[in-house]
Amino acid sequence: MRRARQPEDTTQTETCNTVSKLALAGTVTVDGDIGELIPEALDALTHGVAIYDRNRRLCYANARYRAIYQLQAEDTLVGTRFAEIARLQARRLTKDPTLIANYITLRNQEPDGRFSGLRQLPDGRSIHVTRQAVRGGFTVSVHDDVTDRVGVEQRISHAARHDALTGLPNRTNFLDALEQALTRVRRGEQIALHLVDLDRFKNVNDTHGHSIGDKLIAAVAERMRAVVRETDIVARLGGDEFAILQIPAETASAAEALACRLSDQMTKPYVIDGKTVFSGISVGIALATPDCSDVTDLLQQADFALYRAKESGRGAFRFFEHELDRQFRERRRLEADLRRALVLDEFEVHYQPIINMAHRRVETLEALIRWERDGVWVSPGQFVPVAEETGLILPIGDWVLRRACEDATTQPEHVSVAVNVSPLQFRSGDLLDSVDRALRETGLSPERLQIEVTESVLLDRSNDILGTLTALSERGVVLALDDFGTGYSSLSYLVNFPFHKIKIDRSFVSGLPEAKEKLAILRAMSGLGLDLGISTTVEGVETEAQLSVATAEQCSEVQGFYFARPTPLLRLTDAVASAEHLASSMGEVPVPPATNRRRATPSEIAAVREALLS
Repeated sequence: MRRARQPEDTTQTETCNTVSKLALAGTVTVDGDIGELIPEALDALTHGVAIYDRNRRLCYANARYRAIYQLQAEDTLVGTRFAEIARLQARRLTKDPTLIANYITLRNQEPDGRFSGLRQLPDGRSIHVTRQAVRGGFTVSVHDDVTDRVGVEQRISHAARHDALTGLPNRTNFLDALEQALTRVRRGEQIALHLVDLDRFKNVNDTHGHSIGDKLIAAVAERMRAVVRETDIVARLGGDEFAILQIPAETASAAEALACRLSDQMTKPYVIDGKTVFSGISVGIALATPDCSDVTDLLQQADFALYRAKESGRGAFRFFEHELDRQFRERRRLEADLRRALVLDEFEVHYQPIINMAHRRVETLEALIRWERDGVWVSPGQFVPVAEETGLILPIGDWVLRRACEDATTQPEHVSVAVNVSPLQFRSGDLLDSVDRALRETGLSPERLQIEVTESVLLDRSNDILGTLTALSERGVVLALDDFGTGYSSLSYLVNFPFHKIKIDRSFVSGLPEAKEKLAILRAMSGLGLDLGISTTVEGVETEAQLSVATAEQCSEVQGFYFARPTPLLRLTDAVASAEHLASSMGEVPVPPATNRRRATPSEIAAVREALLS
């Protein structure tokens, strides 16, 4: 851990210099003949002042010096030796024999000559001392009680390095501790890094509110403190993420034992404000070996193990193992290749036509990023999560937005382009600037740009998210709620915020028309869109039967392989023509009635929620 910075007092240094000059101005002797005016001037100072001769015998001590150390006038008689002054100070400040002995020992060990630093008194106060030698072998010291200032600085330092909710070390503090711990690993010791995530924490927030969620976090922290040893370090990294540095962890079994104790404690119910709350944890463990010298690598190893623990069903722990190591190294290579692809402009944007059922024509093109790596197309499902985890999604997202707007200007005026936006792009705070820049540089009308937002974005209830959505809407940008139906906590946002379009996830289309429960969900969501006057787009339509269901339920738009696959810009004209020809050959399509936007009733929202959860 970093040591607290000692306060520096330039005023005190200047005072010491002034006192030194005053001392030199008189004839200083052991008998105290300092000059007629000098004692009066020194007693007027707000700092404590003491002057010793070359034999470390007291020549002078002013009133403030005596007050700081709680000395009497008879304690500071001229000629009193330094060691006796230290003994008298200790006895005036404490009755504890051990503290008295320690203080005297420390005082006698202080170096002669120039000195500047903090002195901790037995009564807990902090005194800043500045000392320097002057001509004739005399030593002048200036003393200032800085207890209040040190306390404030310590509180500020503590706040900067600790989590306000739990009092645990924060991410910055923990990373420093981890860096120091790795030096011990290089000397042959073994440590274990545990990354811990709470299970179902979002459900707690959504069900009981953020106040209960915060109290749950605090309760979890207390349980963790009770489980670990004094040598271990527990930290809160943010949100529902914790970290434990197990020092030492002699064997993998020791790390496993700690993970088991944690799991046993965290699965017990919590009673918060009279409510019983259930949670659990998933743990990823990385054992630091002597060849592991990088904090980032160790964190990524533990994070990868945590990902595997969650993938196995939550409530579990996983070690970072050889197979995970292979996957980890592949992920690192993938990350490096993504950075290279961004620099070398290796990404492409393909477009999938979306059919407007009323007009029987393509009115929207969804922009989809594509990447060919070493001659093989990489699935977006493989590289996009890595881009999001590493923050590369920000420059990549900017590039896709700019390219999509540019390509849209080559299409007919009635055709818009839809761009998916990552939650990280919203949280970065730069999305509005990116949209404005792309529109300005390409000349595309805002009405021809659609921003697709996933429901996960809306789980962040900050005003910044809603403010960004509002600003985009005010600019004329069309907002679409993507993957609608895969979550349910954002239904209230759909009612209260004017989304222009909802996209019904493909998972509710596969299996139609035989899957009756999916048909009920599709019908409920489409009906909500009709009531709210919001356009509905059905994704993943691949068969004529699925198209018939979407048509019967009066969905506004249809997207899927039945009409066209994503295609590069150079072949887009043919793909659009083919899709529109297929759409024009369809039978009569029911046209959704024109409705004024209104808020859905609570019963309507409850019906959709029940359908989604069934």
